[in-house]
Order: sequence, then structure tokens, then C-alpha cells
Amino acid sequence: MELADKQPVFLIFVHARTRPAFGLTNALMKYAASRKKDGLASAVVFLTSDATETAKWMNTVQKHFAKEVEWTLSPDGLEGPGAYGLNRNVTLTVLIGKDGKVTENFALIQPSLPADSPKIFKALVAAIGSGEVPDLNELAGARYQEQPDRGMTSTDDPKLVEMLRAVINKQATPEAVDVAASKLEDYLENNRLAQQHLGRVTNTVVNSDRLETYGTPPAREYLKKWAKEYPAPQVEKRD
Repeated sequence: MELADKQPVFLIFVHARTRPAFGLTNALMKYAASRKKDGLASAVVFLTSDATETAKWMNTVQKHFAKEVEWTLSPDGLEGPGAYGLNRNVTLTVLIGKDGKVTENFALIQPSLPADSPKIFKALVAAIGSGEVPDLNELAGARYQEQPDRGMTSTDDPKLVEMLRAVINKQATPEAVDVAASKLEDYLENNRLAQQHLGRVTNTVVNSDRLETYGTPPAREYLKKWAKEYPAPQVEKRD
């Protein structure tokens, strides 16, 4: 924090590389990159016991990283920099600071984009001292409009993702699956972007050899039903 002098600082320490952790991290850093002009210094620090393997992984996936922020490895192993007193039993540690001091500390065991991002966005805006707290759904909608041919990632519609997770929960009873599916279908009504997203996801799953690994038998029936109702969006080929 002292290296940034008095400017606001945003750091994410990645203790474990999981899909939810990466989804939350990348969404937060995309927003952080947009506030660089306001003085926000941002970085993602991967903690690892195998720096060589992690460096190779970072090189492979770097095209997915948000630009204008730093992505780096800690030389201090899984414990991270001793001065921060990080808890290695969490998945992400999110630090926000100003004037050389940590003002907010979020230790996340099970990172969730819809659950955790609002409070982190709020803390970021407070540290910067200007701007409005972004609405995650509005940010997703803006990306759809700007890049309609790229398709949608798992982080583009967090509400739909959470609803779909409830449907494919392996511990869910058939009744619980029906309730979750009903809520999801209500959300789909008159929501073309969500329909396209669900169509792409369900068609990918149904047409793969891994359908049986998703949820319970009733959940898989819903996945097949939605794959038929919402064909995967076709990307127009350009010459």
C-alpha cells in the first residue's frame, strides 16, 4: 500500500484458482481498469507454491485478463507478503486502501459474483471518492450491446448463473429443482439476452459428453428442454 502513496489502491490476492474466484476477480478488475484515470492503482497477485506452473498458466490465460491492471505472482509462496497477515484458508483476499492504509478487507472463502461484488464496488467507489456504485446487470448489458457477436461468458449475467446453479445443485430434491427452474423461467420471460445466454450454455452442455455430470436427473431434463426451446445463438461469419 505504501508504494501507491496517497492514491486509492485495489489488491486481490488469489489463494486458490477456482472458476468463481476468477469470474469475480476479472469482473472487479474490469471495473477497476475503468477507474484508472481517477487514480485507482489495481493489481491481482497469485499466491502459489509452484511459481513455474502458475507462470505458465498465466501466460496461457492472459488474453482473458482485464487490461490496465497488473497481474503478477507473489515471491512469498502460499503465505503471501508477511506484512499483510493473509489467511491462506480462504480463496480470495480483497484489499482496498488509501493514504497508505488498508480501509477494507474482504476474506472470501466461497467467492460469488452477485453476492460479493456489490459491497466491494461500494468500498471501491468510497476509496476513490467519486462516481456511482455500478450495477452488475447494467454493466453486463452494456457489454452485450458493444460486442454482440462474442457470445456471453459465465460472468455476463450473474443472476441467471445463480439461478442455473440452483437448478443443477446435486443435493436438490426434485421439488427444489422444480421451484428453481420455475424462478429461472420467470426471469427468462421477455429477457432476450438471458434466453440467448441460457441457449448457449444448455446447448453446450447437452451436446457434450458430460451432461450426466450436471445436477440430478430432473435437472438434466430441464437442461434438455431449454436447449430445445432456446437454440444456441449463431455467430455470423465474416469473409
